[in-house]
Amino acid sequence: MQNPQENFYHVVNTDPSLDEFFKNNSIKLRTSGHFEASFEKWRNTPAKHRKPCSPYVVFSPEKDQIWDSNISPKLFELDFLSGKLNYRVCRASNDASPLRKSLPQKRPVESKLIWDLCGGWGEDGLMMALWSHNVVSYESSPVVHLLAQRALEKFTHQQAPDIKIKRMHAKAEDALAKANQKPEVIYLDPMYPQTKSKALNQSEMRYLKPLANNSDNALRLLETSLNVATESVILKRPIKAEILLQSPTRSIEQGSTRYDIYNL
Repeated sequence: MQNPQENFYHVVNTDPSLDEFFKNNSIKLRTSGHFEASFEKWRNTPAKHRKPCSPYVVFSPEKDQIWDSNISPKLFELDFLSGKLNYRVCRASNDASPLRKSLPQKRPVESKLIWDLCGGWGEDGLMMALWSHNVVSYESSPVVHLLAQRALEKFTHQQAPDIKIKRMHAKAEDALAKANQKPEVIYLDPMYPQTKSKALNQSEMRYLKPLANNSDNALRLLETSLNVATESVILKRPIKAEILLQSPTRSIEQGSTRYDIYNL
């Protein structure tokens, strides 16, 4: 059976340490020459005649990048050591975001075991770890998992070697079904539906969508999570989205986002 990801993006790898990962996950690799030829063909085609083409994810020992001709800028690197991601994580101790307010507010702050079941790029999971929680972040897409894992390793090695965070390549449903140690908090951030929101178009989420496995059923994840977590489940939703299940204990709204908190 054809790997569905082949319809959406290509993977190029020049880092020998990753060969086994791609083999174990049955990921078809393109050569650097294939990428360079595609890029040259696209660049030499007049703009009005350019056709949409599949993104490339390029892994190398120096850095990992996504090239997507359908997005501006064309190149993206997930990097917690620079840019706006670094700006946010470096100010974690003073952060007063809705995400932080949605977590248990007992004083003094107690470290909780938190499962981030829709890990994505891992920014929220990293923030929760920087707030002294023990975070396990799950991601079903092997390529998204690897990009986030390598970016996280670079950041923790240089700036936060003592935080407790672990990335796992696994489906959220499987993690819930095989739970040996129940987490106190489960955080759910399923992929938002397609939107024309300007805010979304300006974020790193543009590069995540073509790579992610968008099969998460938010309602089913919420129902199962409520039977696994011991203290609370937090569901991140678009602000105008319907309430998925009964009335949450409380909700926190900011901008285009709403956090529905279910205390147990």
